[in-house]
Amino acid sequence: MGFGEDKLQRLGEVIEEFKKLSENPVQNSNNNVKIVKGEKELLKNLENGWTLVKELNHGKYLLRS
Repeated sequence: MGFGEDKLQRLGEVIEEFKKLSENPVQNSNNNVKIVKGEKELLKNLENGWTLVKELNHGKYLLRS
C-alpha cells in the first residue's frame, strides 16, 4: 500500500505549516495547534477563536489558537 502523489503533497504542506509555527518559538509560544475531525467540530472551534491553518484528508482540519 503506497501513498498517492496528492497525499504526499498534502503531508508536505502540513509539515511546512508546522515548521513555520516552530521557526519563531517566542512569537508562537502562545499558539496551540490541534487537529479536529468533521465540519461540526471545525465550526465549533472556529466560533471559539481557533483559526484554520489547513484542510487535511478525510474531513480533518489543522487549527491554531
